[in-house]
Amino acid sequence: MRNDCVCPKCDGRKIYVCENTQPDNDSSNVIHPLFVITVPIAKDDLGVEEGSRYRSHIGRYETWICAGCGYTEWYAKDYKALLEKLAQTNDGVRVATPGAASPYR
Repeated sequence: MRNDCVCPKCDGRKIYVCENTQPDNDSSNVIHPLFVITVPIAKDDLGVEEGSRYRSHIGRYETWICAGCGYTEWYAKDYKALLEKLAQTNDGVRVATPGAASPYR
């Protein structure tokens, strides 16, 4: 849908593109982008001796919605840079490859 702006379900040509946001956990008056993943920053990287609440947000989403039928697709923005950062992250990220063990195939 993103490449040709045509809905693959109904051939609709009116597509809405949304920047996704979410409310802040600490305040209902603040909104932030919807990040692909949030990972903690190691205390060694911060130069502190005790734990920290600091974190790093990686990647953002955008949503494409067909006005004709409501079909929706999500895309990671700037995904090549995102994948480079995700490759360096061990927290909750894995790469799925063809031929990997799967209970469904």
